[in-house]
Amino acid sequence: MSQERLEYRNAKILAPMAKVGTYTLRGLSIMYGADMVYTEEILDKELMHTTRLENERLGSVDYVDSNSRVLFRTGEVERHRVVLQLGSCDPVSALRAVERVLLDIAAIDLNMGSPLNHREGMGATLLKKPELFEDILKTLHRNLPLPVTCKIRLLEDLPSSVEAARRAQSCGVSALAIHARKVAQRSSTPAHWDLMREVISSLPSADAGGCPIIGNGDILDPSDFFLIQEYTGCAAGMAARGAMWNPSIFRDEGFL
Repeated sequence: MSQERLEYRNAKILAPMAKVGTYTLRGLSIMYGADMVYTEEILDKELMHTTRLENERLGSVDYVDSNSRVLFRTGEVERHRVVLQLGSCDPVSALRAVERVLLDIAAIDLNMGSPLNHREGMGATLLKKPELFEDILKTLHRNLPLPVTCKIRLLEDLPSSVEAARRAQSCGVSALAIHARKVAQRSSTPAHWDLMREVISSLPSADAGGCPIIGNGDILDPSDFFLIQEYTGCAAGMAARGAMWNPSIFRDEGFL
């Protein structure tokens, strides 16, 4: 189990991306300078039924389901940097799932921003059920020796967005990622850095009981990691499409 403390201030982070955030991309991102890498979302009900296997051929650790499908592959290159993003709408299932992978991850993140699995009550649907997401986050925080974080989206108005972020912070999360788009918006809509700035300015600072905020949305150039912090006041930047197109976005020297 990882004992290293994750440092969020000024961190460059690979965002969770469905069908994209593979072990290969995560490894490349780390090679180019990413401080943390998120897996794609993995559902609790699937993860809790996997078997942990050491893959000697690849030098990896594979979590394999009953159909021999690799649900999660990891390895030494990311051992102290990989954040497993969990899809869940049940605190007991969430805890059972994460307990299976404690040896191989640095932190756990609850997906509260994705619109893709709303029919199952997960992802962005949790933002409409604050008592439920609080229960899940508090259960994980109380029972796990690893950092617990979550990732949300902007809601339809500023007070709702601030309230969701405050309630998440109150659960003891080590960091909170904000995707600067609303739930119904896709990447074709420019990220609302201005709205994210308003949310962040309304939240307590780390010294006042808050937690680091990770800014996500339209980090498409290496310079954007600095710009999003400067403009919004977030502690760290998280790249999705920019890293998918060119993982050297994490290089301090710029793109290759």
